[in-house]
Amino acid sequence: MTKKPGIVCNVRLAVTEDGVVITEKTERSHSFVNNFAALLLRSIDGVSNTDYRDVLNAAQKAALWTRYYTAQCTAGMNVLKLRGYSPPAVYNNGIIIGTSNVAFSVSQYSLGAVIQHGSGSGQMVYTTMPTPSDPAYTAPDILLMISRDFTNNSGASITVREIGFMGSTAMSDQQVASVLFARDVVGDTVVTNGQVLNVQYIFKTVV
Repeated sequence: MTKKPGIVCNVRLAVTEDGVVITEKTERSHSFVNNFAALLLRSIDGVSNTDYRDVLNAAQKAALWTRYYTAQCTAGMNVLKLRGYSPPAVYNNGIIIGTSNVAFSVSQYSLGAVIQHGSGSGQMVYTTMPTPSDPAYTAPDILLMISRDFTNNSGASITVREIGFMGSTAMSDQQVASVLFARDVVGDTVVTNGQVLNVQYIFKTVV
């Protein structure tokens, strides 16, 4: 089978119990929202602006001019930690999960129904986002993966129907807005009490 060249992204969802994989599926991600396009554009043209829409649908900086020793423009996509919070607001950055299967739209700025962090009813424990490994190069392709685990300690089964990933805005600014970059509606993924859901976004260049 011939590979189609381009930049692709797959999502992988794996449910484990006591380290054993119970269910696993991988599918193509097709659900980048307008914020992702703004990130690419403003990373290229370096124009200071407020093109992002945060989780409250308010305009935020996608890039801004800063001046230290020299003037520079930065665009932000920090998915590992939400700036200004200690500890980070774990369900407002990095990979997030939810229960809504409302159809995807490029204008969306949040998940339909975010599963909150915790061990209460309907909640799952969000682990800290691990720092991604360096991109893997296997001639002629390049692969980069981000990953997160979610543990169900709620006492009942939870069905995950949507995933996405969020970041904070421009790195050198002090604002702490949360910005959604992708939202994927996935097939029902049931996580019973005590099980762990691992979600991966796998970015790959195909030559």
